[in-house]
Amino acid sequence: MEGQLARYIWAAILLAAMPAAALADADLDRCFEQAVSASDHDLAIEVCSRAIDSGGLSDSDLTAARNVRGLAYTAKEDFDAAIKDFDEALKIDPEFVPAMVDRGIAYGMKGDHAKAVADFDHALEFVPNSAVSYNGRCYTLAQMGKVDDALKDCNRALGLDPNEPYILDSRGYVYFKSGDFRRALADYDLALQIDPGKAGTLFSRGVTKIRLGRKDEGEQDLDDAWAVDPKIAAKMAKIGVTP
Repeated sequence: MEGQLARYIWAAILLAAMPAAALADADLDRCFEQAVSASDHDLAIEVCSRAIDSGGLSDSDLTAARNVRGLAYTAKEDFDAAIKDFDEALKIDPEFVPAMVDRGIAYGMKGDHAKAVADFDHALEFVPNSAVSYNGRCYTLAQMGKVDDALKDCNRALGLDPNEPYILDSRGYVYFKSGDFRRALADYDLALQIDPGKAGTLFSRGVTKIRLGRKDEGEQDLDDAWAVDPKIAAKMAKIGVTP
């Protein structure tokens, strides 16, 4: 899910920040700039923290800044700090949907799947046709072994956002978990046609090819994945995708 995380959580906070009034505070400007670029998570935490601690932000800006910092902590895999920021954002604005979704992602990455599903459920109550929320819940349910429910959610997400590579990757994972390796391979192939070079998808496709007896092709995908992210095998092992 590493590519999926990198794309849609940063897009969500950008959308949330857009309605805010002109951002005069330099640290708040830089906080949002880092959210969009996602290039330096430590810098994002630093400048967002200064903005948050300044005491001069409106409630809407403070909510968004908390969420941005939470995203940076999530990217650094400091899930407790991330969840704390999302909690604080939701205390200020209990209907701030990006924080519900982003906290669900953080809970899922931490391994607290029940709380992750609860957050995605809550987000869908406010935005019923959210491909992001359906996708997050699909991926989490698949990790819990609830592949039938997961497949329904991934199909809903693809109905709302067809040919989105991160949703195709999630559905591929659902098929992988259910042992339907041919359908998993088809989704991974399509995801990589649309957005080549994602380490997680390459690794998943490689393992899937090996399971289908296509060992040489599979090992090439694994090598390509390792070239993109040397730590990818350990990350994928956490969700049960191993050669």
